[in-house]
Amino acid sequence: MRRPFWWKQRACWYVKSAGKNIRLDPDENKSKKLWAEMVAAERPESPLAPFAAIADAFLAHAISNVAPKTYLGYSKFVASFCGLYADTRARELKPFHVTRWLEKQVTWNSETKRGAIAAVKRVCNWAVAEGMLDRNPLAGVRKPAPSRRSTLIGSDHHRAMVMAEDGGRKPGKRAATLGIKPRRRDVAFRPVLIALKHSGARPGMVASVRIEDVAPDFSCWVMQEHKTRKKTGRALIIYLSPCLQTLTRLAIGKRTSGPLFLNSLGKAWTVNAIRCRLRELRRKLDLPDGMVPYSYRHSFITNALVNGVSIATVAELAGHSDLKMIAQFYGHLDAKSEHLKKAAAMAVSR
Repeated sequence: MRRPFWWKQRACWYVKSAGKNIRLDPDENKSKKLWAEMVAAERPESPLAPFAAIADAFLAHAISNVAPKTYLGYSKFVASFCGLYADTRARELKPFHVTRWLEKQVTWNSETKRGAIAAVKRVCNWAVAEGMLDRNPLAGVRKPAPSRRSTLIGSDHHRAMVMAEDGGRKPGKRAATLGIKPRRRDVAFRPVLIALKHSGARPGMVASVRIEDVAPDFSCWVMQEHKTRKKTGRALIIYLSPCLQTLTRLAIGKRTSGPLFLNSLGKAWTVNAIRCRLRELRRKLDLPDGMVPYSYRHSFITNALVNGVSIATVAELAGHSDLKMIAQFYGHLDAKSEHLKKAAAMAVSR
């Protein structure tokens, strides 16, 4: 904050902050005292600190202590919240501030709002841990219930998508007349589809797995960096089915390092590229809109539970640190009506 200045036309001392001229007092000594209090209040450890000061301190800490993707999410939501309440004292925030903020975000869905609430609450929780706040004023704010992905990918759908990546297409009538050969379509997406189905891994992990992560006997991928690393404190091991072991060997070929799965340009796949390619296949084959790359993970876990794999084993295969996530969000047994009918019959049989 700049030093106070005398505004002759208004016969008063002012100070400029955040692009605004703030009136202090006609008396110079009183103005300097007010200015000193304002400067002190801008320190994040001050009980009078505005939310913006604490948010800046949190982001300065987060930039070197969280993943880049996480930091971008925090900074996006915190900046949006500061757009309304930057000057509000952090300790005076109320849940209705969050409610009003979210009401203005007409383009955000429930998942985005969950992330937004988590971000601003994280700032306050961090400030409490650092001694800047005595309590989290937003502790009572509840996040919207998470939506469940209910669309599973069956064997027929998977087979149709794999076959659709057939490496070529028929020429149109005009092209055939002119003798133009059809443009060949690469089949580099086939291994990605198969890996998603057989591993049950998150799309981001399939995109990021490297040759260096493959075990010498091709039995598993050992991922040192993954989503739950901070919770589990260990590498994530993705055990490979015989089909995926063979696919891994073929994908490596004679290479010794680099991304395991490459696109037609010889570069690693990205999550967005996988999402776009699957969307293209979904439209081409008229598949359900809810069929997204993550649906493969849900399908893998649900099929494992239906086939009698214990929930603890499924949680280990999926890389979850507890069983709650599997039971609450991934086990779509309600979509397996035949399985439930048999289970009902077994429950009353002698």
